[in-house]
Amino acid sequence: MREREDLTGCRILIVEDRYLIATELAEEVARLGAEVIGPARDVAAALALVADQPPSLALLDVNLDGELVFPLAENLAARHARFIFLTGYDDDVLPAAWRDAPRLQKPIDPKALRREFFRLADGWAQDSHM
Repeated sequence: MREREDLTGCRILIVEDRYLIATELAEEVARLGAEVIGPARDVAAALALVADQPPSLALLDVNLDGELVFPLAENLAARHARFIFLTGYDDDVLPAAWRDAPRLQKPIDPKALRREFFRLADGWAQDSHM
């Protein structure tokens, strides 16, 4: 199987409450050829962005200025959308149901982010018969 070179055809939702981090993530997503959805600063805004069509992938900051992102993760999981939790917290902060979900530790390493994108995007492409 040929390894992906970019994320063309992917729609990536960014949910992050810190402007600078959200901007850097959006720039990285765009650089890889994907469509950026958002960024959204809270769960309600993110749910509105994906109401009609779920993203291919999503980057979810766990703590959005005191609001936990898990209701959005449940919504995305029910719609078979893949996501990556972004957190500066220890693993035990995640509820047990989400401890096996992909996650990256803040500050985000761009190389690790790209690796995780391509790993999840390959699964998305197979699921959607891209």
